[in-house]
Amino acid sequence: MALVPAERLLIMHLALVVILLVAAAQSQTPQVKPNCPERCGDIPIPYPFGIGADCYLRPEFNITCDQSTTPPSPKFSNSTFTFPTRITNFSHAQGELQVMQSVARECYDQGGWYMYNMSSNSTLELPPSYIISYKNNFFAVGCNSVAVYQGYQGKVPDPKESYKGGYTVSLCQDALGTALPTDSCNGFGCGQNAIPSGLQNMSVELYTLDSVIRNYNHWNIEPDYLCSYGFIVQDGNFTFSGNTSFEELNTTRRQLPVVVNWAIGEETCDAAKKNRQTYTCREHSECVDRTINGTSSGGYTCRCMTGFNGNPYLSDGCQDIDECLLVPNSNPCNKGKCINLPGTYTCTCDSGYILNENKTTCVQGNKGKNTILKVSLGISISMFVLLVGIFWLYCGMKKRKFKQLKEKYFKENGGEKLREKLASHKGSVETTARIFTATDLKLATNNYIEMESSVKEVTEQFTKECFRIIKWLP
Repeated sequence: MALVPAERLLIMHLALVVILLVAAAQSQTPQVKPNCPERCGDIPIPYPFGIGADCYLRPEFNITCDQSTTPPSPKFSNSTFTFPTRITNFSHAQGELQVMQSVARECYDQGGWYMYNMSSNSTLELPPSYIISYKNNFFAVGCNSVAVYQGYQGKVPDPKESYKGGYTVSLCQDALGTALPTDSCNGFGCGQNAIPSGLQNMSVELYTLDSVIRNYNHWNIEPDYLCSYGFIVQDGNFTFSGNTSFEELNTTRRQLPVVVNWAIGEETCDAAKKNRQTYTCREHSECVDRTINGTSSGGYTCRCMTGFNGNPYLSDGCQDIDECLLVPNSNPCNKGKCINLPGTYTCTCDSGYILNENKTTCVQGNKGKNTILKVSLGISISMFVLLVGIFWLYCGMKKRKFKQLKEKYFKENGGEKLREKLASHKGSVETTARIFTATDLKLATNNYIEMESSVKEVTEQFTKECFRIIKWLP
């Protein structure tokens, strides 16, 4: 059933309210352990990450705040390795980090000579338990160049398949057009390709196509296209726009954001829950297995349950969201009283209003539906009374017929003559003879139980009575 405009506006309002609530709750809920730095420059550092001793969960979550940059920037820190990669965002809900990765470059001068001082490869190396997310794409931007990536993917059935590689080609030929496209990456000046999930590191290199193609192609000697670029970048963070992209990659966009997945250890949720001392997810949170291509890759993350918000790795870190107090002077129930419950809320609607299908607010009751309901209920009750009446009438007729039939059989089998003989005999009928009814026989035989002693006793008693009656008859 289509929603009317008023209902759509109400749903949009509720969605906005939830977003505002989450943002407000995040700002109020503690995100770090006591006495630990909350930020590095402009970037919040939520636990299990931390800066300094006893502020992080495991060594791979140890963060260094680089004060040499403006503003200061968080970077990976480890006792064994140094990972200079700059971190720009932490996400609990997705188990992700956003890091900045350098762009690989290969440059030539207008005479076709390779420029060593302006060329460089790009390498992304991550600490253990981190992997490069599938939410990235691989690009080559340049004229007549090939960008190649290589990476290591751990935990695969066949060790020979641990190393992955791929490439993409970018051509500049007059046959493709006289100007680079500004809204697509289709191989003309820009090529792209997907990358496999689960890579723990990646290196990017650039190669030039055959020198004949380069040296006798005017595209390669034009100042704007002397350099080619290869890089991985988070989905949605790069759109090829012709000459503008060449200029930005050469000046302001020397690094681009890349999404990285992280996890706690290498155990699955089921295995981790068996050891409550090391299990990381706290109250009102749930465990989520990390997967690669739909298959568990080991390690897990935690997230607050629906209706709770905060840091699932801290004790009491997931706090209940009070939907009733989400926005001042606003009532999610609309025409009713909002009652907050752990993880959710309910509504007690005013007279004339009912809960909507999602049980999230009160809407005006449908009078037409109420009328139909009342009519249906009245008809149902009337039919029930009618059926009960018919049943009792049937039972009465059946009982009457049975009584008539019993009287008929009594007369046909000499009952009336027996009654007259007994009545004409001196003395009362009760003291001289007795007529046994079906009820009397049922009581005398203990509900017709076929027991030898009971049958014998009843038979003897019946025989005696018969002899008494016969003796008195003329």
